[in-house]
Amino acid sequence: MCRSRAAGGTPAIHAGLIIWIAVSYSAAGLVAWWQRPANRVGPLMLLAGAATLLSALSWAGDTAVQTVGQLFDLLPMVLILHLFLAFPAGRLTGRPTRLLVGLGYVAAVGAQPVVMMLGGFGPDHPLRMVDAPDVARVLYDGELVAISVLSLAGVALLATRRRACGRPLRRSLGLLIDSFGLGLVMISDLLLVGVFGGPPFPVIQRVSLAVIGLAPVGFLAGLLGARLARAAVAGLVMELRAEPADLRAPLARALGDPSLVLVYWLPEFASWTDQHGKTARSARRTIPGDHPHRA
Repeated sequence: MCRSRAAGGTPAIHAGLIIWIAVSYSAAGLVAWWQRPANRVGPLMLLAGAATLLSALSWAGDTAVQTVGQLFDLLPMVLILHLFLAFPAGRLTGRPTRLLVGLGYVAAVGAQPVVMMLGGFGPDHPLRMVDAPDVARVLYDGELVAISVLSLAGVALLATRRRACGRPLRRSLGLLIDSFGLGLVMISDLLLVGVFGGPPFPVIQRVSLAVIGLAPVGFLAGLLGARLARAAVAGLVMELRAEPADLRAPLARALGDPSLVLVYWLPEFASWTDQHGKTARSARRTIPGDHPHRA
């Protein structure tokens, strides 16, 4: 994924990080596809993992295999952008999101063969048709800058979407969405360093690849949390079928919140009362509103 022009062979650390990304996305994709076959998140994760392995072919010794890897070198980054913006339904919603991802695919897939035909990968490249390496270099740098800018635009879309969600959804998905945003920032940083220079490219590359591979781990943790939540709800249903005298206790266990307070609104008295019929002193005192520790 995004090699420096001065890169030589592939070090063991870099190869391990490529395997880390490919395996993490593929494994998470298989689990997501198995758990939710109608959702497109699983297939997108699998595609991201497979494209990562294809991009690694650019390090191969065989010229034909190396060419395949070079063609797919930037595709994994756009697939990851697509995946993050399509979460959780697996579909892109809204014209700005579709346009952003579409431009990413044009930059990653459409421009790369042109760079090769212009001799951007060397005079002996099998796809070279015209000897114009300077033009190819400008076009390749344009690809990297374009995908970098689109990744940062994706971070802005994720932040806007998170603010638009309700508070419980923001809280439950916060860590996962943050990992998506951090991954896109690292993609942007990696590409810009590859174009303009800055910190040592191998260091930035390794850090970026390590961070990008964390998103599937967060996704799997979210799936596990959802399964535990469904189990808690099933247990709650069974308890409620037994008509418990104390509703607060099973609800508190299901929500994992021992401090839960259950109150009822009595419109005829314009007041709140607990399950024992005791009227609360004031609605303001019982209902926390925007209290930072109660909701």
